[in-house]
Amino acid sequence: MYIDSKICLNINIEKHHSFNTRNFDIMILGRLLITDEEDLTGIDVIPGEELVMSKGIEDMIERIGKYLRYDEERVKIAKKLV
Repeated sequence: MYIDSKICLNINIEKHHSFNTRNFDIMILGRLLITDEEDLTGIDVIPGEELVMSKGIEDMIERIGKYLRYDEERVKIAKKLV
């Protein structure tokens, strides 16, 4: 499923704020990960360079639209770890 997607979303339920292991699958496949804000303590990833974090639903919707319009920017972030 991830390999056929340009953008993959990770939306945590309210009680979960840690980095889900499926996020690594998404990033290593070279797909853009957009996630809500998460605690990245102990995880060696750089928001804005290797994934995108949003501050809420409206912000996430705006970012999805942006990265669907700007392929080059989306691919640059998505391919950072590949």
